[in-house]
Amino acid sequence: MTSLDLLSSDPTGSGPLPPHGVYPDARRCDTKTLEERFWEKVRKGPGCWEWTGANTGAKSGGYGLFFFEGEIHRASRISLMLAGSPVPKNLCALHKCDNPPCVRPDHLFIGTRSENLKDAYRKGRAHDGGQAERNRMKTHCPQGHPYDEENTYTSREGVRACRACGRIRDRKRTPRNRYSERSVPSAPSSSAGQ
Repeated sequence: MTSLDLLSSDPTGSGPLPPHGVYPDARRCDTKTLEERFWEKVRKGPGCWEWTGANTGAKSGGYGLFFFEGEIHRASRISLMLAGSPVPKNLCALHKCDNPPCVRPDHLFIGTRSENLKDAYRKGRAHDGGQAERNRMKTHCPQGHPYDEENTYTSREGVRACRACGRIRDRKRTPRNRYSERSVPSAPSSSAGQ
């Protein structure tokens, strides 16, 4: 057995370790139900019900994390699931109360990432300080060309772009004709060989 095999195997000898963040539930030794495990990590109050278990940390908002079915999930998603409203994978559990550790089901709703961002802008808590909204309100590109239907397109990155500026960029990138006047070699002078 190589040292690499030792690093990638379980010290108990039960086989290789699972990928980071994924652990088989079969190794769990407690007998509590899902609901018991979840709600024992919640401090209920008259307003928000705050998650007291593992979380994403202050820099990431402090959203609750909960281990379920071999994976780590956001606690707000599990709260909605336990309340009878499972959140599909392509959707998010959003907060009406804007309190990331809150898992109170009536403070949560299901929505898209786009709806979550719009809600954040509307409530003044967007991370970019509203820069995207300010950019949307611009009527001309930095070079002064209008952002109108004829002169505007959406780039591959999903960003609004100016056609006129794109044409200028393309002209600068296109190599000049190699047979232009400047590139024709001059004839050798006849006085050089005498």
